[in-house]
Amino acid sequence: MSGVASGFTLLTSYDESYVSKVDAVGDLKTPLGAFDVQRVQVVLTRTIGILPAETFRTYAFVTECYGTIATITSNKNETNPEFTTAAEIRRIAP
Repeated sequence: MSGVASGFTLLTSYDESYVSKVDAVGDLKTPLGAFDVQRVQVVLTRTIGILPAETFRTYAFVTECYGTIATITSNKNETNPEFTTAAEIRRIAP
């Protein structure tokens, strides 16, 4: 395999693994209204060769009927599951 992934020249194997779990339930207020949600924690690990190259943490806030109404994604290689600085925040709006 050859090419570039996340700035790395690929001369070997590339793999992505995702680990997901619902870790909280509650209410989420958005400009469209308040929703009962489940918070789904997703940890993405990208591996090049045998070494983990990058890890990202994402929380998806999921509700019945609408699906995912908000997401928060960490900066690269965040180690704290309850991170306080986000690389990206998205939410539903009218």
